[in-house]
Amino acid sequence: MKSFKSISAPGSSRRLFGAVLFTGLMGVAAATQAGPTVDLTFGSGLFPAGSKGTTIEYNNGTFSTGPKGVAAGMFSGVASNPTGGFELSSLYLSEGNVLAYCIDILNGLLRNTSTYNVQDVTQSMVVDPDGVRRDLGRTLQFLGAANQVAATRIGGPDFGDKNWLNPSYNWMSAAIQVGIWESLYEDSGSILSTGTGWFTASSIGTEGNLFLSDSFELMQSQQAPAALKASQVKWLQTDSGQDLLVDPVDVPAPAPLFLLLGGLALLLRRRV
Repeated sequence: MKSFKSISAPGSSRRLFGAVLFTGLMGVAAATQAGPTVDLTFGSGLFPAGSKGTTIEYNNGTFSTGPKGVAAGMFSGVASNPTGGFELSSLYLSEGNVLAYCIDILNGLLRNTSTYNVQDVTQSMVVDPDGVRRDLGRTLQFLGAANQVAATRIGGPDFGDKNWLNPSYNWMSAAIQVGIWESLYEDSGSILSTGTGWFTASSIGTEGNLFLSDSFELMQSQQAPAALKASQVKWLQTDSGQDLLVDPVDVPAPAPLFLLLGGLALLLRRRV
């Protein structure tokens, strides 16, 4: 295991858990509450669209990870054993192909079957466990911009607000992952760029870097597209491994609710 440097407290250290090529995420028990859970398993075919190697580093002046070599890309796993009302049928593709991105840079990805707390995300959500700030609201803004940029680069079907879940190339998969980290961890007062600031990442190739620069420029422009809806993602949290952002969970209203709403609308029309 490798230790992280703590600039403010030279005598202390934090530990990296996991394989060499996987970045990790930090436990955030203080930011979570009891609620729904789901098990995830990651086996073969971990990167369905491929990945690219990059070196990332986080340094906010108080805490530093040091440079870490990682594989950046979208994961695919298998979901099982939901509790607390979480429905596997609500996942974008299927329980056997759950698409996920890393939102943690301190712990390793758990490959064996592990239980995650299912957390909601809000449109302007910022969490700051142990002094490592994560801006989930800004990540939703990045994903909105990435969806629009991807529409011009996919070279195939346009999946609209699900373009971020359908990268056609390994450089696109890697770019979206690195963009998620950059938007999550960068200082709130800094321009988004993987070359400077609290979070940095080395080159992921010419096409991947261009995808990122176009997405960052678009989201920070006057014509910035709408952010991805918070209802289209779930944050899967675990204290023992890597936290994940999983695919949209667009759950249709139950049929009885549709019938009730339809009946109310009919009554209102009659009264008018």
